Amino acid sequence: MASNRSEVLRSLAGIPAGLIGAGRRLMEARRPPSDSVDAETVLVPPEVETDPERFRLDVGSVCARLASAPDARAVAHIVTEEGLAGLGATFASVDFRHPESTELERLEWWDIAVGILGPGLPPTLPLTSPFPVAEVARSGVPLVLDEAAIRARFPTLVGNLMRVADWGWVFMPMRVLGSAEPAGVLSAGFAGEPDRVVLDTMARLADATGSALRRSEMQSAEREAGVALQQATDYRIERRVGGVTCAGRYDPAANPLAVGGDWLDAIVVDDQRLVAVIGDVVGRGVPAALAMTRLRGAARVVAGSRGPAEVVKALDLMAEEDPTSFGSSVLCVRFDLGAGRLEWCSAGHPAPVLMRGGLPTLLTEGVGPVLGVGSAERRVATRSLAGVTAFVAYTDGLVERRSESADAGVHRLLGLLTVLGEAAAPAEWCDAIADGCGPVGDDDRAVVVVRIDRSVDAQLDLFAD
Repeated sequence: MASNRSEVLRSLAGIPAGLIGAGRRLMEARRPPSDSVDAETVLVPPEVETDPERFRLDVGSVCARLASAPDARAVAHIVTEEGLAGLGATFASVDFRHPESTELERLEWWDIAVGILGPGLPPTLPLTSPFPVAEVARSGVPLVLDEAAIRARFPTLVGNLMRVADWGWVFMPMRVLGSAEPAGVLSAGFAGEPDRVVLDTMARLADATGSALRRSEMQSAEREAGVALQQATDYRIERRVGGVTCAGRYDPAANPLAVGGDWLDAIVVDDQRLVAVIGDVVGRGVPAALAMTRLRGAARVVAGSRGPAEVVKALDLMAEEDPTSFGSSVLCVRFDLGAGRLEWCSAGHPAPVLMRGGLPTLLTEGVGPVLGVGSAERRVATRSLAGVTAFVAYTDGLVERRSESADAGVHRLLGLLTVLGEAAAPAEWCDAIADGCGPVGDDDRAVVVVRIDRSVDAQLDLFAD
């Protein structure tokens, strides 16, 4: 057996004295054949005696945490505080390379022993810089440097690097499946010489970190696109036809990661008719936001010449062809002053509320399955406008809470509606309802309020139901 671990590493990698590990042959040597070990195995050469108990590290657990981290900063913090600290590193840094970028972004520069952010290189570093981290990012080849190697190759960095690492440094590329270039570099300073187990484990952490960072970047781009799509729609709407005024309000989820698919709209058909539509797309992210915009656009087109049942049926046909719209709910209601009635059709949407004489009533008629389920004819329900003062529709995010049933939320809404002032405008009702139902939770929410002036009764030669 080799006299010390340095000689073992040099014999494995064919690296000259003073530059320990880090060659392409080391990279090849540390990778076991795909059919010889499973993904959880860390390769340990028989020449190296190791004590697995000396590490405070569960590699599988750290990799799982990396895969579920919410953003790039969290990824960097997990791999330094939980991963490299468990390997005995005294200092660590995480440098990320965005695709097609010519710079590295420093996400973390961490003194593990003290637990504080330490001084280091600037927040961004050009790939052409004469630093080991930039060299590894360019070449994709790891560097394992003791103090002598650092003095020989990077003399201007000896003071900074050796201040926090008694032995030397390891710079490991973050390789990502399907990408020819590393996603960045995972670096660590050590008080003692790292052996093959440390190098193999660090290489695995580097690859898991690179994959997690690329995934986080894609999710961030998806969230931004989804938010942009939602913001392109109206967060508030207000329309008026005669004595009928409609207002709506949309609130995004409190969690910025949860881009939802709630939507609302109001369409003035002519001087006698107004249509309000509200819906909730299943799922989150860009797919839900795109489905929301498609459904909203189609509803707007059809509502101009068709009734509520035809609007919902048109959205049904879309959902049958579009998996992201399948299972969504929608409610379409039309207020017709000429006919003196309101009519609505629901595809699995929460029951709206009709206000008459200051009392709220849940409208449970006119309900069918969610969009895309079967080819059943859609049913329409109607009520006279005589005596009606308000109509309220909403998405489930307004009434559902983790700590209680949906029925409790609906009852809260009904109680709230009984105390709202008759003189308040629809937009004020929207705000009062949103505030009264509590803060926004994990789900986005929307509410539509339609108020009917008392002057409408005088125009209607109708009898109340």
